[in-house]
Amino acid sequence: MTSTLTEITSSSGGLWRDALRRFMKNKLSVAAAIIIIVITFMAVFAPWVSPSHYSEANFDEAWQFPSWTHPMGTDSIGRDYFSRIVYGARISLIVGFVAQMISLLIGVPLGAIAGFKGGKADYIVMRLVDVMSVFPSLLFAILIMAWLGSGLSNVLFAIGVTGWVGVCRLVRAQFLSLRASDFVRAARSMGASNVHTIVRHMLPNALSPIIVGLAMGIPQAIFAEAGLSFLGLGINPPTPSWGQMVSSHLPNVIYYWHLALFPVFMIALVMLGFSLIGDGLRDALDPRMNE
Repeated sequence: MTSTLTEITSSSGGLWRDALRRFMKNKLSVAAAIIIIVITFMAVFAPWVSPSHYSEANFDEAWQFPSWTHPMGTDSIGRDYFSRIVYGARISLIVGFVAQMISLLIGVPLGAIAGFKGGKADYIVMRLVDVMSVFPSLLFAILIMAWLGSGLSNVLFAIGVTGWVGVCRLVRAQFLSLRASDFVRAARSMGASNVHTIVRHMLPNALSPIIVGLAMGIPQAIFAEAGLSFLGLGINPPTPSWGQMVSSHLPNVIYYWHLALFPVFMIALVMLGFSLIGDGLRDALDPRMNE
C-alpha cells in the first residue's frame, strides 16, 4: 500500500510535464495564452504603458477619432481612450481572477465534503446547490448589487458568491469517483484522517478538472462584471470598466463608433482568450490524451 502511494506521488510530476508538452502543441491555445499575457502585462504596468492617466481630461481634444496622437480616440471630455482601455483591463482581470478564487473557496470545500462524506452531508449540500441553481447567476448578482450598491469589492462578492455552484458540482463528482480508489483505501488503512486523505490524496488528483473549470469560469466572471457595469451596478466612475465604457457611450455609438467598439472588442478578446486556454488545458490534462 505504501508503494502504491509512492508510485502515485512520483508519477504526478511526469503527468504535469506531459500535460504542459501537450498544451504547447496546441498552437491556438498558446496564441491565446500569449494574448492574455500581453493584456495582463499592460494592465499591471498601466501607468507606464498608457500615455496619460485614465481620469486626465482635455476638453479641447474631446470627441476625437483614432489618430496617431490618440490611437483609440478620446471620449466626451477629452480623456485618452487607449489609457482608459488599458486601466479597464485591470478591473476585468481582477474581477476574473478574484471572483473565481472566491467561488473556489466556497465550492471546493462544499463539493469535497459532499463527495467524500456522502449521506446527509451530500444531501444538504446538493439541496443548497439546487436552491442556488433556481436563480440565474447574473440576475442573482444584480439583486446583490442593488442591495449592496456599486463598487469593486461588492462586484467581487456578488460574482463570487453566485459562481460557486458549478465548482461544487464538479468537485463533488470527482470526489465521488475517487472515494473508491485504491490509493484512498490505502491511505485510510494506514490511519490517515479524513482531512489528510482529502487534502493530500484526493484533492491533488482532482486538480485537473478544477483548473479547467477555473480557466472556463474567468471569462464568465469578466462578462458578468461587464454586464453589471453596463447596467450601472458595477464599477463607480471615473474608474474605467469596459462594460461601463460601453454603457456610457452607447447613445453616441452611431456618430462615434470607436467609443463602443474598442471596449466591446477587448471584452470579446479576453473572453475568447481564456476560453481557448480552457480548451487547451482540458485537452492537455485529459488522461485519454496520453501518448
